[in-house]
Amino acid sequence: MLMVDNSKMTPMSEIGQPGKHWRLLRFVWQCWKLNLAGAMEFRMSFLLTAGMMVINNVVWIVFWGIYFGRFPVLNGWELRDVMMLWAIAAGGFGVMATLFGNAMRISNLIATGQLDIYLTQPKPVLLHVLISRMSVSAIGDVLFALLIYVAFGDKSWIGFVKFALAIVLSTLIFLFFHGYR
Repeated sequence: MLMVDNSKMTPMSEIGQPGKHWRLLRFVWQCWKLNLAGAMEFRMSFLLTAGMMVINNVVWIVFWGIYFGRFPVLNGWELRDVMMLWAIAAGGFGVMATLFGNAMRISNLIATGQLDIYLTQPKPVLLHVLISRMSVSAIGDVLFALLIYVAFGDKSWIGFVKFALAIVLSTLIFLFFHGYR
């Protein structure tokens, strides 16, 4: 029987397309820039929306501060631990909703027939759907996460690397949870 070694064959979609990955990265970058420009069209609304999300999260800091002021340690958890957990969760959600804002709307796009817009374009469909929208309030979550890290986090080089890795993992968890349900 004649066997073909597929590992050495170039997929048909990549034949004659040098620089395909760079064009794709440029497309993603342009979408993100357009989303941000659209969000910042009304600067005061943009600043108020992002700022109100930070204020909303600060209310939770006050709550946890009062709670841990009364009970300093709860089953091994201290205020610093809860704040870092909060920063990683808010930061991961914020990055996901800022960069891949349509992840939470995919089922609605399909149900209302709006997915056809993306299916007719010569771009990767799922990637294009995910990056074609951003949440302005999620920028407030990202800012909040950075502020909490500055206030409560380990400010060493390794501490920052761990925090950044935790944000990336949290972003992926939120993206997979929202994008594929």
